[in-house]
Amino acid sequence: IEKRIKNEKEYLLNLEKILLKGIVKFPNNVNLHDSLAIVYDYLGLYDKSREHYFIIGKFEKRQVWRLPLAISYLRTNEYDKALESLRLVMKDNLKASMTYLYLGETHFALGNYRASIAYLKLAKRIRGNHFDILKHLHEVYFRSYQFAYSFLYVIMLFFYSIAHGNCR
Repeated sequence: IEKRIKNEKEYLLNLEKILLKGIVKFPNNVNLHDSLAIVYDYLGLYDKSREHYFIIGKFEKRQVWRLPLAISYLRTNEYDKALESLRLVMKDNLKASMTYLYLGETHFALGNYRASIAYLKLAKRIRGNHFDILKHLHEVYFRSYQFAYSFLYVIMLFFYSIAHGNCR
């Protein structure tokens, strides 16, 4: 496992070098900045990744670039900033299942279980990643002491896993 992790880190570092060279040639290329920000997120260099997300924001008219920025904030437990980014995504009328899923996660982390459940159910209605949504709904109901619903979602997760071979 250590060898695989070392190889993945080497791969990401090589990818970083390639992307930096590309950005020197094409400084306004949003895709290069986005890819580099994702690489920095994987490497745990969140400040660097956020710099590139904000560079993307200078070129993009829509707020969709704030969704990966919000995920970056979630990884470092900066829930207020994540929520602010997600609200700006929603203001731009980008109501995708992932947006609702991350809004649910953020509200869960902040202890606002009622809002978390509402957003996760919206994500489920839009047909987002069913397994992740069920898993989060189970966690929210469990933490909010609604054990009957929590148990229901555990059973749903069990049958979903059997039907789809999903063994996470």
